[in-house]
Amino acid sequence: MNGITVYKGDSKSLTIEIPATTSLSGYTSILVVSDKEISGTTIFTATGTTISGELSQQQTTFTITKDNNEIEPRVYFYQVYIISGEEKITITSDTYCVLPSIT
Repeated sequence: MNGITVYKGDSKSLTIEIPATTSLSGYTSILVVSDKEISGTTIFTATGTTISGELSQQQTTFTITKDNNEIEPRVYFYQVYIISGEEKITITSDTYCVLPSIT
């Protein structure tokens, strides 16, 4: 995955493909945006839609709200992971850049 870029105060829909060779039925997908790449303070989290699709093309979609993006323009960091019970698997991580509002 590449970095995500949004404008302050805008909403965004984000679909993530999850590489897997087994069904991920029962897993929950979580997006976490933090102020630092490692051991940062969580700025916001979002829960993805139910994981769906064929085994090699499973995906989840996150709706990032306007309220989520009503934060200081700067570079943050995001991580997407899936969880089921005690199992937590990181799917992707990168930068989350908030640009100043264009309005």
